[in-house]
Amino acid sequence: MLGYLTVVGIIPLVVATFVFGNYTLYERTLPHYQWWQRYVIIAIIFFVQEYTIITLSYNATGAVYFHYVIPLLAYNLHMTYYGDFMAILTPVVINTYLISQG
Repeated sequence: MLGYLTVVGIIPLVVATFVFGNYTLYERTLPHYQWWQRYVIIAIIFFVQEYTIITLSYNATGAVYFHYVIPLLAYNLHMTYYGDFMAILTPVVINTYLISQG
């Protein structure tokens, strides 16, 4: 029961925090870098954010929830090409997490 309360209460707050942080990153920080540096920065930050969300949901319920939220919000709110890039990386992050868990 506590795990599902985590999924309903805590994970959406974490996702909202990540979205606001990503907005600041996209609008303020990334324009100062070259295009390939932007994608490296986005990949690293997205990996950490997605890994955190997957860890919270998997440890709470035994299943992976909210794994496509950040790419969808990035696609709709920020830049479409960053959202596409993150959507491609999402299965890689999920598989990395599941392999590391055994």
